[in-house]
Amino acid sequence: MGLLARVKAYRENENSVSPPVTPHSIGLLARARKILEEREKTGEEAFEEVVFEDAGVDGSAAPPERPEIQEISIETRDNEVSDFFPRPVEILPQVLAGIGSIGSGIDAPYLVFGILADLLGLKSAVLLLPDHADDTLVPFCSRNIDFDTLSRMRIDADSLRRFPAGPLLVRSEEIDLIRPYFSVRSADSIERIALIPFGRIDDGLLIITKSKLLDLPGDSFEIMASTLKDALAKMIQNSRTAILRNISPVFILSNQEFPGKINLAMNYEDSLLLGLPKVQLHSIIESAAPGIWKRSLERDCLRVFGSIVQDDGSVSMDSDYYYLLFDHIDDLDVNLICEQLEFTLRQAFSTPLPGLDFIEFGSQEKKSLAMRYAG
Repeated sequence: MGLLARVKAYRENENSVSPPVTPHSIGLLARARKILEEREKTGEEAFEEVVFEDAGVDGSAAPPERPEIQEISIETRDNEVSDFFPRPVEILPQVLAGIGSIGSGIDAPYLVFGILADLLGLKSAVLLLPDHADDTLVPFCSRNIDFDTLSRMRIDADSLRRFPAGPLLVRSEEIDLIRPYFSVRSADSIERIALIPFGRIDDGLLIITKSKLLDLPGDSFEIMASTLKDALAKMIQNSRTAILRNISPVFILSNQEFPGKINLAMNYEDSLLLGLPKVQLHSIIESAAPGIWKRSLERDCLRVFGSIVQDDGSVSMDSDYYYLLFDHIDDLDVNLICEQLEFTLRQAFSTPLPGLDFIEFGSQEKKSLAMRYAG
């Protein structure tokens, strides 16, 4: 049901009990109208906790604080378990506590990657997650992985079928499985690689190329990797996967489509174009998750914005802004729309997002933007 049909049905059935609200059942403007009615009745500010509820994110409390991460020295001696790892059970509780401390946002895997890199002493590693466009795994976070490798590392569904279902420690003589995804220089320097899936390998894959963790005896590595696999599977299913299940990329426009939409919207007096400076959002998330790959972060942000806007409008971006275009906002207050945007955006991310400032573009700015895109 489209936005106008939903609003009409809601107004015609004021005395009936409205159905449960989910990300698919009501758009941003419809929520804003509902809140405006509540404010007029009560005189109080009200927010609806309606987006991403299937992911367990209710916006009612700040995410739990992460446990303090102690610096751990990893040293191995002649295939013996080291001081870092006298037994896997001695480090696993802290690792699992770190994973469990992350909220249920779309960015949870980025934050978990940082925790694993610090706790397990990952000197060189990359986190792969499914691309939004297809079933290909692409880099999202990395530590000391060269750009050529990150550009090549796209593992499609057919190739994934050749990978083992469980964790694997790959020796140099077996490196052909993963070699095509590394630059020539990196592949020649690799002696061992650990592959740790996020439960199912097509849900996510952690690739470790340099860490003392790789020098552990086989049984110790197997205990650690198997436990990580199970914890990472639970984490991603309860956060990113649950959120992506409910949001569609259909409302994301390419740079070629956007000028036409702006020109069309300029014919309506109640159209609205908002922009959020990318540096605001990116700087916050990059501070919480060092190593996030900008290209992947942009795709996640666009997907989230598209899910919030739904069929009320469309979203796009350029090098400076994320854009949210609404053809008709009727009599809704722009400040109320911005409040709801900020609120629902915070529900989508585990990282706290203070101080987001949406900018309203006027008629002349819309025209200039459309001309710049078209040119």
